[in-house]
Amino acid sequence: MIELSFELLSDIASISIALFIGFYFCALAKGNKNANLLIGGFLFYTANSVFLTFSFELGFSHPLITLLSLFDSSFIFAPILLLYAFTLTDSLQRHGKEVRWIILIIVLDFLLEIIQQFYQFNEGFLLSKHLFSLLFNLIILLYLLKYIKFHNNNILSFFSSIDDRKLNWLRLLTIVNALFIVFWLIDDTLSAFIGDNILSQVIAHTSIYATLANIIWIGYGTLRQPHAFEIFKEEAQVIIPEKKHMPPTDERLLEFKIITQQIEEKKLFLDPNITLRELATSLNIKDKELSKLINECSEQNFYHFINAFRIEYFKQLYLSPENDNLSVLGIALESGFKTKSTFYGAFKKIEGQTPKEFLTSQK
Repeated sequence: MIELSFELLSDIASISIALFIGFYFCALAKGNKNANLLIGGFLFYTANSVFLTFSFELGFSHPLITLLSLFDSSFIFAPILLLYAFTLTDSLQRHGKEVRWIILIIVLDFLLEIIQQFYQFNEGFLLSKHLFSLLFNLIILLYLLKYIKFHNNNILSFFSSIDDRKLNWLRLLTIVNALFIVFWLIDDTLSAFIGDNILSQVIAHTSIYATLANIIWIGYGTLRQPHAFEIFKEEAQVIIPEKKHMPPTDERLLEFKIITQQIEEKKLFLDPNITLRELATSLNIKDKELSKLINECSEQNFYHFINAFRIEYFKQLYLSPENDNLSVLGIALESGFKTKSTFYGAFKKIEGQTPKEFLTSQK
């Protein structure tokens, strides 16, 4: 009879939850289907890996387990997350070169797994392959962190509300997994010289619960982010490189002044979801031209440019006796801000003080 310890129960929970959420994403017919399939595939891979570990600990042996072990490549983990980020942000095509060599390494590892079923490699080769896979995944995760940072900065040029477009949940997940890989590398290095150690025991127990936490965090983060289900608009596909512009000419400044007056008169900034393209359409100007004008004449990106209007409008509303019955957040929402965090962040950035400090000074 199998004794169900906390570790085994955690494994069973990880397998069940990963399969359930994985099937859910793969069955989704709406939105960004490719991104859903990738995150679903990632969860299936995780469930398979945990199941094989679970079977090994209990001494199970079956031809199906041997077949499943072929798909337990240690080179798949980080690349799937990277491909998911590319697909979710609709930028997979721009990163074709990086994707090709990553897939090539995964295919080579799959072929080695097949060969190993007929020819047992020596321990030295297997250890080298294991260490290389850890380094490979660590490099991919570090590259993913760099891409997430680029993405979070890039969307500032196209959207006035970014809370549901940032990939901070994926960033945190990547950091945690990168740290675990570093610990595994240290542990494997120590084990090669001194054998099992305290760090090995800590990692062995911690990784079981960390896997369960990973699965739950992926499901929560992906479901919580609306854009996990829809392709980013075309604005997010455009990349405007940061360049040092020459001082704008008088003609450009006049054009910029006319545009800002139109924005103020029509109160276009009150739309909490307005994008660069939508604003450009309202002003009867091309979005790229509008972006250049904003960058040249205000030295701001679109996100901070629009929020500057909202901050000024907020101060007007707050100082008006007619709005004494409204809360600070209520006035912020009336000013075009979508969330409290966006309002506080934008206010601190533009005014150099928190809303509380500003309101105290007004009193």
